[in-house]
Amino acid sequence: MRIILLAFMAVLAFPSQAQLWEQADQPTEMVHWDQALPVGGGRWAVIGGPTSAGSHAISVRNADATVAWEEVGQYGNDGYMGQVVLMPDSGLLRAGLFDGCDYAGNDSQVRRYTPDGTLLWERIITPLFTWPVTMAAKGSIDHIAIASPDSVYILDLAGNTTGGFEVPSGDVHGICWASDSILFLVKGTALRLVDMQGSELASATIGPDVLDMHWDGLHLFVLANDSVRRFSPDLLPIGSHALPGMDGNSRFVPSDSALYVNTATGLYQLADDGTATLLFPWPALPNLTTTGCAVRSGTVLAVGNTDISGRNTGIIRTLSMNGDAAQHDQDVEVLLQVDSAWTEYSGTPYYPWDRKADLTGFVVNHGTDTLHSVVLSMWKYVPFLLCDPFTNRIDTSGFSLAPGDTIALPFGVVGVALGLAQSQVADASGEICIVALAPDHLADRDPNDNTACETVNFPMGIGNIERQASLNLAPNPAVNTCVLSGLAALGTPVQVRILDLTGRIVAEQNSIGSSHNLELDISSLAPATYLVVAEGSNVRAMAKLVVASP
Repeated sequence: MRIILLAFMAVLAFPSQAQLWEQADQPTEMVHWDQALPVGGGRWAVIGGPTSAGSHAISVRNADATVAWEEVGQYGNDGYMGQVVLMPDSGLLRAGLFDGCDYAGNDSQVRRYTPDGTLLWERIITPLFTWPVTMAAKGSIDHIAIASPDSVYILDLAGNTTGGFEVPSGDVHGICWASDSILFLVKGTALRLVDMQGSELASATIGPDVLDMHWDGLHLFVLANDSVRRFSPDLLPIGSHALPGMDGNSRFVPSDSALYVNTATGLYQLADDGTATLLFPWPALPNLTTTGCAVRSGTVLAVGNTDISGRNTGIIRTLSMNGDAAQHDQDVEVLLQVDSAWTEYSGTPYYPWDRKADLTGFVVNHGTDTLHSVVLSMWKYVPFLLCDPFTNRIDTSGFSLAPGDTIALPFGVVGVALGLAQSQVADASGEICIVALAPDHLADRDPNDNTACETVNFPMGIGNIERQASLNLAPNPAVNTCVLSGLAALGTPVQVRILDLTGRIVAEQNSIGSSHNLELDISSLAPATYLVVAEGSNVRAMAKLVVASP
């Protein structure tokens, strides 16, 4: 079994399929996708969030899976945090409340985008009464409605406020236009038909579990209580049909040709009377929860999330109307080597102790295809911060790992737990775990071996090896020679290797004495980026070297 040492790079390469394709997005450790919408130019909008707090992500993909435009921000866009709706011009309207790290502020942001991502306008809405805005709906002609649990705001298409009204009792959790002057509201356990001043025109009892509404110009369809309900324009009940597999992610999926519903188990097509026919169950992937989809021109874009050891990876894939999916055989195993571990005093009041380790991850390619990229991550425990989960991460691309081969991916010296109290380090033992995610930016077909853990001791009193082992190359970029400094902290003797981006050793030198510096002869190296690995008796360190043209 060959072992290849990789120089890690920051550039991601997303492979695309000629027709059906799949992507496993891992921009952060907690990415999740919730919704998909068809936008102009044959593109798809994928809606979700990249963090454990309430921020949002909109990623618009071309038909071949490449990214057309993306936005990440601090205002929510799904569930109780906000909403994104499709505009008649195939642009997007987003309304959501601000979340500054697990704290919901009292303002909301409303934005309108063109299909190519241009921001047409933005409004910051301070609550008219108590609750911030989290819902949005587009009217049939020239109005937009945005709503909070206790108020509705009416805007024109330029974002100017033209009206609004209070909703007593503050229990609105859904809005939908009936015409350009009448709105359907889900208020408590009832449907309400109201005019532009909030006056009630009709009502009907619906129950507590309303997931979505759709108005087709003749009837109001409602997903509620494990069924599809149908109402007349004045909210007289017309029919109800059971729909299996409904969950909190279920939504109506309108298209030019039909009305569909995504459920936890599959995609259903609705007849005019609301009866549902299963088109296909979602093609299985390990640990996958399908959360949304869009339909256009005989293609389904399905989005969802896999979970491997607590890491949510967003899955985006196109399917045929028969449920056919792109076929892949990506499967990796991860192994962990802990070269050393220790606890050191940082001097921070109240939380003065840090645990660190020198780690190397190994990835074995168990698939039948050559592997070109992978993500390795490790949780970093920081007990006094509440925002994002902190990680040490290697995000690599550009290598070629044949089936059955193994690649070494050194984390180097990383923080395992930062800001610990004395009581937390009284027991010197602890666990280190790493996880392999998104091989070739696809879902792993057998993720049971994607996690590797090791219980180690973190002895007290070792100094800041990470700081002392810092290497420096000057000049960098360099042509014929450069000086490598910082060797004294590694311990003698020091072996220095220069590796290319395939992990091949292209040059070696040794430093026997206790000198701080070593002159490297790089005259024989072609212009490119290399990794310089220096390993002494105490610790190993790395630095990136760019060899320039003479």
